Amino acid sequence: MSNIPGVKKVESPEGGELDQTPSVQPSGYFPTYVSDEALDQPRIAARNATYPNSEVERRTVAAVDEEVFDRVRPMEQIITAQAESHVARGKASVEAAFSLLQELEAVRDDLRRGKDTSELTRRYTKLCREVERVRGLQQSYSRSADSLRAKVADPIAATQRTLSMMPRDNFRPINTQQRLQ
Repeated sequence: MSNIPGVKKVESPEGGELDQTPSVQPSGYFPTYVSDEALDQPRIAARNATYPNSEVERRTVAAVDEEVFDRVRPMEQIITAQAESHVARGKASVEAAFSLLQELEAVRDDLRRGKDTSELTRRYTKLCREVERVRGLQQSYSRSADSLRAKVADPIAATQRTLSMMPRDNFRPINTQQRLQ
């Protein structure tokens, strides 16, 4: 490993001075992340730039928007697939809850008819555990629905949040300078 030049403060009678010390060892890498506005910045830059005429402005803004939307579309497809899967799981969970309700009603009816209470207790206990499991699933689905709702409402912001968690080396910035010239 190579040494990284470091700086340390050295006290002197004239005041604090800086001294370069070549003995600092690297302790790893410093990840730099994509900006939170990585997709908004080029769109704003394209809209705030000056153009020779309105046709050039319209084409430039449209081209920048299209490039941004090309980056958002894959995330939109993922969000849509997640939402569809979430709806299917939620529907199955609701159907399971109705099925459990019918089974509980059957236990109640059998109890009214005077059937064996030990068997009914066993069935009831098993159903209660299943009800708790389904309720936990429904609470989990509710939390994920809130997250999905925000992503569906603003896929650009969802994409930017995802990009902001990526190291900058994995991001290809949108260059508006080429278009503005």
